[in-house]
Amino acid sequence: MINRRTFIKLVGAGGILTLFSVPARLVAEGIQRPKDPSNLSDFERIHTPVVRAPKLPQDGRFVPFRVELPEHPMDEDHYIKSIEIIDPQSVVKEKGIFSLTPALGRATVSTRLKMADGKHAVRVIAECSKHGKWETVFHLSAVGGQCKEN
Repeated sequence: MINRRTFIKLVGAGGILTLFSVPARLVAEGIQRPKDPSNLSDFERIHTPVVRAPKLPQDGRFVPFRVELPEHPMDEDHYIKSIEIIDPQSVVKEKGIFSLTPALGRATVSTRLKMADGKHAVRVIAECSKHGKWETVFHLSAVGGQCKEN
């Protein structure tokens, strides 16, 4: 896990991590998924995002959510360009797009999500500079959330 001090050093050294809001882009064109998520090939394993989050968070207002691609290289010509988090069941569907550079050293993003009560299928899309977009869907059930439509 990257701490604040390490992040500031990386940004000062030229690594850039940006979080910005964009309109929902829920079109799945060109997005790759593993054929069998329980039996990944070596190629699929390094490109498929790994989500670390509670399946039953106790407070839907603050759901810790970590995405990583621990085995993917972060070289100048082969790296993870971005990680996108989308929750189609939420009022605010685009939870964030994180842009990464090879200077970060590893493809890892940690954040907190605000979610309404109920079941969610959170889509995580990682974009490789050589091999395109790869998706994981993470299922969870939030309780105590306050993010609701009127």
